[in-house]
Amino acid sequence: MMASGSGLDPDITLQNAEFRLERVAAEWADDTRRNVADVRKAIDEILRANASTPFGGLAGEKLVNVLRSQFGTLQTLRIVEIGFK
Repeated sequence: MMASGSGLDPDITLQNAEFRLERVAAEWADDTRRNVADVRKAIDEILRANASTPFGGLAGEKLVNVLRSQFGTLQTLRIVEIGFK
């Protein structure tokens, strides 16, 4: 779905994820032949559900785990069955 500048960081800020949302949703919609508005809404819900603030909310911006969000998108769009706990 998204990657950091180095491509190695597992988390990016929620703000950065939202900045990339339009482009990412358009790509997913094109690849899966779905309505871009529906895909955008699904991905936005996944990002918000998976956002967390470091140190139990005591410091920093909300972060989103890139891999977990990508798997959530795959599962939501029913491309694969993946289970996380």
